[in-house]
Amino acid sequence: LGLWMGSMFWALAGAAFVLLGLVVIPDSVRALTATGRGAVLDARGFTYHGYSYVTRVAWDDIASAEFDTSNPRLPAMTFSLRPGANLTWTRRRWLAHLEPPPGPSRFTIPAIVLDQPWSVLALCSGMVETPVDRRAGYLASVGERMLVDPAFPHH
Repeated sequence: LGLWMGSMFWALAGAAFVLLGLVVIPDSVRALTATGRGAVLDARGFTYHGYSYVTRVAWDDIASAEFDTSNPRLPAMTFSLRPGANLTWTRRRWLAHLEPPPGPSRFTIPAIVLDQPWSVLALCSGMVETPVDRRAGYLASVGERMLVDPAFPHH
């Protein structure tokens, strides 16, 4: 009877391990094989491909962009949204979320995801402040220099 109970225990433990693997492994593979993490800026808006979410918002819906250092171990860019903002987002991971989900009034991007978070923050702030009809020109003239030239003033 003891041998049978021991065998039953190990069979159940093995089955649980296999089931856990069938759930966790596809989620991790899905996250790792998704498009790269980072930000895409265009004249219409901002798209963020994060670890757990893909977020898209128009420049007109962003009230402000600021650097948040309240958690010194994980500084982040925080975007405050205008009331009624049209923020769209989809999940990249189903189980383990590595960043907070976007909310109706703000979303956060860990600074570690971006190569040059200060440059991206300055560019986003400039896009929010630029009139709609000049955004494409601003992005074309200032955007590339801001992200490539280390001597470009960011403040």
